[in-house]
Amino acid sequence: MNDQAKHSLSRRAALQHAAIPAALLVAPQLASASAPAIQTAKAKTFVLVHGTWHGGWVWRQVADKLQAKGHRVLTPTATGCGERAHLIRPDTNLTTHVQDVCAVIEAEDAEDVILIGHSFGGLTIMGVADRLGNRIAQIVFYDAFIPTRTRPAWVMQEADGSWPKWWKDRQAHFIDGYKMNFFEHYPIKMLVPDDDAANIAR
Repeated sequence: MNDQAKHSLSRRAALQHAAIPAALLVAPQLASASAPAIQTAKAKTFVLVHGTWHGGWVWRQVADKLQAKGHRVLTPTATGCGERAHLIRPDTNLTTHVQDVCAVIEAEDAEDVILIGHSFGGLTIMGVADRLGNRIAQIVFYDAFIPTRTRPAWVMQEADGSWPKWWKDRQAHFIDGYKMNFFEHYPIKMLVPDDDAANIAR
């Protein structure tokens, strides 16, 4: 696990040790039935944010384990992803996804949230924490993109304002000009080991 994957930010010193155990933070699709139990005296609220091409369903195994320990778990699906794929539009973007998660937190009246983002979800949780800081106790980046002042987005424009060649080459294969087929651009081994038949099927 790289430094970004280990990195978490905490607003309250009292919660510095309240993060989900690393053993439970395996990739959602690789959660193990043998993961150790959480030792906690108080139930917590977790909001688990998926990465690109996934949906809230990808956290199912992790959510089951947390709920079995008495925790509250919310796993929203971003617009245009998972079971909400039919809602995608050309103007669906990061702002849309941030609003998706904020709306769930507010509708559920969730407080002291431990907000966890996986992969592209790192961008989403930064936006959520910025908007709803008073409701967030801690944010955790799990193998996630952490935006910085020098790289605030996944795809960055060149100094002259143009998009990098690798991105323009990829755009030529977009469906309807703005949708991507994941498996045409990324190998399965980016998500799971080559020999993990069960999770490859998922």
